Amino acid sequence: TGPGGDAIIELILNGKRLGEKGAENLSQEIAKHSTLRKLTLTANRINNTDAEWIFTALQWNASLAEVDLSVNQITHKASPKIKLALMKNSTLTKVMLNSNGLGVEGA
Repeated sequence: TGPGGDAIIELILNGKRLGEKGAENLSQEIAKHSTLRKLTLTANRINNTDAEWIFTALQWNASLAEVDLSVNQITHKASPKIKLALMKNSTLTKVMLNSNGLGVEGA
């Protein structure tokens, strides 16, 4: 819930360089947040460890429909967590991972 008790529907944190602790803290909030529909985390230097925190949280979030993690440092090594999140989360309709290092192995 945002200031004044308003529900947060969209969260945009572009270019914030969250770091591992920031990704861990954010993932804890994502997992339990019930009104968030869109999360944008582009250009945050999110690496595989950070992505694993985020995609683990997405397994339990029942409200997010769109997640944008474009322009980060996610490689094919994070693919198993991404796949698991997509299998377990029935509300996700759009996950953007443009300009990462996923390559053919991560597709």
